[in-house]
Amino acid sequence: MENERERERIKQCLDQELEAVVFHKAEEVIRRTHPHSLKGRMAAWWNRELEISLLPIAGAVMLLLLAGALLVTPKLLTKQQVLHSHSISEVSGKRELIEVWNNVYDREVYERRVAQIEAEN
Repeated sequence: MENERERERIKQCLDQELEAVVFHKAEEVIRRTHPHSLKGRMAAWWNRELEISLLPIAGAVMLLLLAGALLVTPKLLTKQQVLHSHSISEVSGKRELIEVWNNVYDREVYERRVAQIEAEN
């Protein structure tokens, strides 16, 4: 019985404190939380919060970056090799290319390497 009186007293205090607070959009909230039309259901579905864990997203980004690096690196290496061959031919003063077994070489570099191999044998 005392417990009931205590509850009643707390309810009265709470009602007095919240007397100034008035909620005007109760119908709109109910319409949004319990939609009846297809448009309302679609809007409620579209308004959902998504929880996406960071680990799969970070893994996918890392894979994309790695794939991009692997695609770009061979092009960079060939450009560096071309620049290196240009610098060799510029030092030699002439740029004469020869084709041996479907491979293209700078004549001076090729002759130097052939001479090295013959000297070893």
